[in-house]
Amino acid sequence: MKEVSEYVKTKLKPEQIARLKQLIKLITGFQSALSLEVLASVAYVRKENPCIDLMQTITKIQDWSPRKKHLFKEKYIQIAYTYLDAFSQGKDDLFKGC
Repeated sequence: MKEVSEYVKTKLKPEQIARLKQLIKLITGFQSALSLEVLASVAYVRKENPCIDLMQTITKIQDWSPRKKHLFKEKYIQIAYTYLDAFSQGKDDLFKGC
C-alpha cells in the first residue's frame, strides 16, 4: 500500500487524485467481484438507456446473459440502482437526461 500511496502523491495530477477519490467513494461497499460487476452493469445499462426505471434495468440485465440472469438477484440490482441514484444526486455527468 505504501508504494501506491507514494505513486498517487508523486505521479498523479490533482484532477486525477480527485477522480480517484470519487471512484473510491463510489465503490465503497461494493468491493467483492460480484458486487462490483453488479454496480458496473447497472451503471452501464443506465448510461446507455437514459431514464430507464428499475424494472426495465432488471429486465435488461437479466436478458444480457444467462450468467448475469443466474448470478444477479433482483435485490442486488435494486441495491445498486438505488445506490447509483443517491450517488449521482447533484452530479451533472451521471445519467444525463433524467
